[in-house]
Amino acid sequence: MTMMTITFLDKKRIKHRITYKLFKSNLTEKWVDIICENQRDHAKKIYTAFMNRTKEDIPELHKDIIDHVKKINLRYVKPLPLYEGKTELTLDDLNELHHLFEEYGDLYAETETNQILHNLFLQLNEKIHAYEHALEDKTIRFPEMSAVVDYYPQELFVDLQERDKLFLVSNHRWGELYLGYNTLGKDWLTASSDNDIDLVLRKSVRPQRRFAAEFWLNFTKDCDAGTKMELFEQWYDSLPPDAQESVPIDNLNELTLGKFILGEVYINEYFLKFDPNKNNWKASASDTQAKWNREVFSTFREIVSIDIFDRL
Repeated sequence: MTMMTITFLDKKRIKHRITYKLFKSNLTEKWVDIICENQRDHAKKIYTAFMNRTKEDIPELHKDIIDHVKKINLRYVKPLPLYEGKTELTLDDLNELHHLFEEYGDLYAETETNQILHNLFLQLNEKIHAYEHALEDKTIRFPEMSAVVDYYPQELFVDLQERDKLFLVSNHRWGELYLGYNTLGKDWLTASSDNDIDLVLRKSVRPQRRFAAEFWLNFTKDCDAGTKMELFEQWYDSLPPDAQESVPIDNLNELTLGKFILGEVYINEYFLKFDPNKNNWKASASDTQAKWNREVFSTFREIVSIDIFDRL
């Protein structure tokens, strides 16, 4: 069995090692190859976008995103809004920034641009999502947390094959490991959950077509596939006719609903020191999962190593 251990540093620079069991699949093997190829290049660095902030972090996140927008505005031809007078952004404000990020992405695809500016926009997208998660923490019992990990500079890509869609799932579970989206914009499930009708009308929803080393560590509350599909169908039925025409509802292959699963967390001694009852780690939306998210994962700030190995 192929395993992967990730070493995190928390905000006190204490190390935490979390191990994953990787599924044996064509998709996972190709992804492992990309990870290993990136690791052989000493110029590549691990970059992590944590979605692990709580509502207490909003003032810090607000200052950070406004300062970041100011840096972009020094280099970009179309200045982004600074939301002066606001001490906290709304989801509508963050959606506006996300649309402007997508506009930049379309411009970048057609013209050469400054690499510093490009990196600033990529970081803006991550800061938007971190801010969104902190806002959501105001209204939920279970702190929804995750992280997107990649190697920069991002240069290696592989096209998804049809067989890879055997591992496309929409019932995302706490502790599971998935391919990163690796696409500028939003896929159909994200567009529906955000009710981003403007994106649909602009025909700018982008299902995943390729992947890189990027992966998603999921520590959000379990979501049943049935619930997500019900919500997606209800959202589709609620759309105006001109928006419905843009949704490939008669081609599920084209919709590509969900994420591509690679493996799952291994409940070993590290977790059992926090709670020795394995059943509590597997129970859906358990108090143990919620407590670990809020008390431990929320403190993670950096990944310092990724080790892939075979367990006999």
